[in-house]
Amino acid sequence: MKNPSEEILLPPENALLMFGNGYFAQTGSGGIVTEEDGIPLVIIPIKPASPLRKAYNITDDKLNPYGFMKYTMKRKDLYAINEFDNANRVWVYEKSFDHKDTPMNSRSKNILFQLELYEKMLWGVEGNVYHLLDQLELAKNNPAEYASQSFDLADRMTAKSIELSMKQPGSV
Repeated sequence: MKNPSEEILLPPENALLMFGNGYFAQTGSGGIVTEEDGIPLVIIPIKPASPLRKAYNITDDKLNPYGFMKYTMKRKDLYAINEFDNANRVWVYEKSFDHKDTPMNSRSKNILFQLELYEKMLWGVEGNVYHLLDQLELAKNNPAEYASQSFDLADRMTAKSIELSMKQPGSV
C-alpha cells in the first residue's frame, strides 16, 4: 500500500436526491439557483428512479434521451446531507415530488415554529436583564430613588393581591 489516503479516493458521481416521502432520483450536473417573486429556487436535472417514475406516472416523453428531466424546487426545502463528499453526495428535498407536504416537512415547520417562540422568549429575557441592570445601577447610584420605586411596586402588588382575594372563588 503506497499511499492509503489516495487509494480510498473515489471519483465524483452524480448526487442522489431523496424526496420527503422516501422516493429517490439521481441528480445531474448543471443545476442553477434563481429567484422567482423573491423566492430562491433551485433548478436541477434529475433522473427519476423506477419507483418514483411509477408512483408519479413519469413517462418517457417527459425525459430527455438520457433519462433526465428538469426539476424546480424552493431552496429553503432542500438540505445537503454530506455536501462536501463529492463521491457520495445526498440531498434531501423535504417535500414530495409533486411539492406536497410530507411528515418530514411538517416536523421542520414545527421545529421552526418552536425556534421562533424561543427567540421571542429570549428577547423577553434580554429585556428583563437590561431592566435589572438599570435597576442595579439605580440602586448603586441613587439608593433612595431605588427604594421609592421598590415600595411603589410593593404597594401595587399588595393592592392587586387584596383585590383578587376579595373576588368570589371561580370568578377570575
